[in-house]
Amino acid sequence: GGIYPAWWASKLTPIEALRYEGGASGSSRRRKKSDESAAASASRLPPALRDLGRRKVRTVLTVLGIGVGVAAIVALNGISEGMIQQLNQFAGGSSMGDLTLMQRGVPDMSLSAIDERVGRAIGGMPEVESVSGMVLGFSSQPGMPFFIISGLDPNSPAMRHFTVAEGRHIQRPNEMLLGRAAANALKKGVGDTMQVLNGSYRIVGVFETGVGYEESGGVFALSEAQAILNRPRQVSYLLVDVRNPQDVEYVRQAVEQRFEDVKASVSTEFAQNTDDIQTLQSMTGAIILMALIVGGIVILNTMIMTIYERTREIGTLRALGWRKRRILSTVVREAVLLSALAGVAGILMGIGMIELAALAPAAAYLQGTFTSQALAETMVIAIGLGVLGGLYPAWRASRLSPVEALRYE
Repeated sequence: GGIYPAWWASKLTPIEALRYEGGASGSSRRRKKSDESAAASASRLPPALRDLGRRKVRTVLTVLGIGVGVAAIVALNGISEGMIQQLNQFAGGSSMGDLTLMQRGVPDMSLSAIDERVGRAIGGMPEVESVSGMVLGFSSQPGMPFFIISGLDPNSPAMRHFTVAEGRHIQRPNEMLLGRAAANALKKGVGDTMQVLNGSYRIVGVFETGVGYEESGGVFALSEAQAILNRPRQVSYLLVDVRNPQDVEYVRQAVEQRFEDVKASVSTEFAQNTDDIQTLQSMTGAIILMALIVGGIVILNTMIMTIYERTREIGTLRALGWRKRRILSTVVREAVLLSALAGVAGILMGIGMIELAALAPAAAYLQGTFTSQALAETMVIAIGLGVLGGLYPAWRASRLSPVEALRYE
């Protein structure tokens, strides 16, 4: 942060430095220019944009500094909402059951482990039509650090969730379906063979679901996925179909009362009830708070420096009849404009970062969701930063005595 200012200072010649308006020997010249500037603008409110343009480099750096914080807010909110949307698309699909069950209290969905006997017991309830077990795990492939492994009974109703665009569904243990994003990233197709952990599998189909993280992996027979993930007789989720939609809530409560270690959620609300998403949202909130604090400090520092540099001008304006309220509103207006510019820049940077990252085949699971409401809230936050960051400098400027300000060197 100090390299450019240091280089700029080292290049100054003594004569140029002594002629600078802020130097002691240039005080009379500074007074003249300041008074002329004040007189020219005394009849009307100075445009905030012109005032910010006096220090273009500082304005640009301030906009970028605050914009990075705003970009972090936009990107994190977009990722969080994107994850919720993807999980709800996964669990809320018509073929994925009315209820989604997972182990209670696990910090990560992939760590959920439910004994298959629980599924058989739930399947015996008169209100339940069917129960499908699903196992989930992760591995890595060349160029894909996160390859999702999904295991399902080939005859499960939930298998219809994976729409086969090329080839056919799996029929044998040594077969697999490959997601579209993974197929593009790995340059694999129907008929190819893949090594996944300690097993070798023939790709018999390429599936599409519209869910990025699902398409960044493969689907295997349940028994085979349990074997390669070392989870014998365990599943990550139970997908429950209820005969009568009116009995969904009753079945959910009955399952949780009977099996204390199982957390049951209505499938369309599955994402919001997972510890993963709740943790992500908490982390997002903490990072947003830090970004707000940093942004407020940047605005505060910039406006204080502006007030110091324009002390004589403010004194002249006060001497020419400007009221304290007018001085205060002028400074706050500049701070608000500065933060609004930073807000727009930050929103564009945040969306751009997520969209560029999602172009990489290995990051196809990274899908951001940006709603107009969320972007509007971000702009309100940015403008609010400008108001808060500009209040103290504005108050300080409005309290300046004309005599003291005109004496300021």
